[in-house]
Amino acid sequence: PAGPVGQAPPKQDEKPRPPEMPRLSDAVGGVLTRQGKIVVEPALEYAFTDSNRIFLDAFTFLPAIAIGLIDVRQVDQHSLMASIGARYGVTDRLEIEARVPYRARFDEQRSRPVSIGAGIDETFNASGNGLGDIEFAARYQLNSGAGGWPILVGNMRATMPTGKGPFDIKYARAQGVPGAVFPTEVPTGSGFFSFEPSVTALYASDPAVFFANLAYNYNMGTKEKALDGSGDKFKVDPGYAVGMTFGMGFGINERSSFNIGYGHRHVFNTKINNQTLKGSQLDIGQLLLGYAFKYSRETTLNFSVAIGTTNDAQDVRLSFRMPMVF
Repeated sequence: PAGPVGQAPPKQDEKPRPPEMPRLSDAVGGVLTRQGKIVVEPALEYAFTDSNRIFLDAFTFLPAIAIGLIDVRQVDQHSLMASIGARYGVTDRLEIEARVPYRARFDEQRSRPVSIGAGIDETFNASGNGLGDIEFAARYQLNSGAGGWPILVGNMRATMPTGKGPFDIKYARAQGVPGAVFPTEVPTGSGFFSFEPSVTALYASDPAVFFANLAYNYNMGTKEKALDGSGDKFKVDPGYAVGMTFGMGFGINERSSFNIGYGHRHVFNTKINNQTLKGSQLDIGQLLLGYAFKYSRETTLNFSVAIGTTNDAQDVRLSFRMPMVF
């Protein structure tokens, strides 16, 4: 025959790699960076949260009569984050990453105490911007995915409290609203060191990719000064968290694909001076949607949206990433 017959065997230097799909979070999506390659990823994120809260500092002597302060408060939060990240492929199975964020947030609180005859709402606005918490991450492909097994990727993410934490900002008492305290600025960071190990499983069934992620988040305790200006210090142990994310990615064609998934995280109670703060636990559930378009061989456009499904979750979060390979 004039040409080769049959199919050529795969090259020995090609190794099984996780399938590429839109990135939904730092642990879910994307593909590991090849050895010696650098990926620079600028990102932009917007989040909105709206919550209604009722504070009751009173006692009752009849089921319908309360003596004390009843404060009804509505809080709107707008958050914008711009970040620049870089990933480097140490080997074809190991990559490291660093990300530096810049955060800006605007909060509006409207409050009306219903027990003292206030006729108008007390409105208080607070804003803040600055450096956020710097993140470092590493990801390692644990197996080859041969024999019908899913590909497993181990993730480790660490966050440093380089942003202004919630105990670093100043508070003010509202005039005409007894007991109401408002922040004069908003934090740009968490105020704690945190570490999050997780495992991601990816199973390809062309043209779909099924994924799941299990994560554990540990926040280190810290000592902070009391907000009343007395100078007393107290120990804060933020609650640790466990979370799970699962879903499916689908390849539309060679240049575009989309994801759909669900993520849920349970944050356990916080402790102050080794005393459990009852009611401080959180359940954060989100519906996750993502879309990726391969603009060129080196550049990908990645859009994602997270819609809150529980009261503790953000109402909506929009993200745009543009990884560029060098």
